[in-house]
Amino acid sequence: MKCPVCKSELIVLEQKYLETLIEHVENIPPSLKDSYICSNSNCASHKFNIHWNEYGETYSDFSNREFFQFIDNNNAPFGSYQRKSNVEIYKKDENKKYKIFGWTLEIEWKYKSNLDGDILSKKPKLVLWTPEHTMYISGISMLVFLLQKHFKNPG
Repeated sequence: MKCPVCKSELIVLEQKYLETLIEHVENIPPSLKDSYICSNSNCASHKFNIHWNEYGETYSDFSNREFFQFIDNNNAPFGSYQRKSNVEIYKKDENKKYKIFGWTLEIEWKYKSNLDGDILSKKPKLVLWTPEHTMYISGISMLVFLLQKHFKNPG
């Protein structure tokens, strides 16, 4: 994995009890994991003791992470599953919303990425919201959905 600030190699500093998102959600005590830091001692992430686990999840005592200029605004290391997830799940900077007669038309972009955070494909998804803030699904869309579901799992 490579540092998301300077692209230097990450090295294992030590083993620490780092709590992953899964451990937090399932209320499991944190287990010992390799703690990675940037190998470049002049890098801001090294100076402020930012470290990562083997999946690329970020850990820091420094609360103001907006101070850092992460490459592509992605705080996960290059070559990690977390960097891929940050693009595919959390990237929303190209989404747009338009108000039309009280209705909201939202264009959401769905991304596919590799472990370095490079966007491999992107597709728009149109979402229509009623004035009461409920998602509108047309009858044709529902019919197509039900037919697809039926023919994928007949019986």
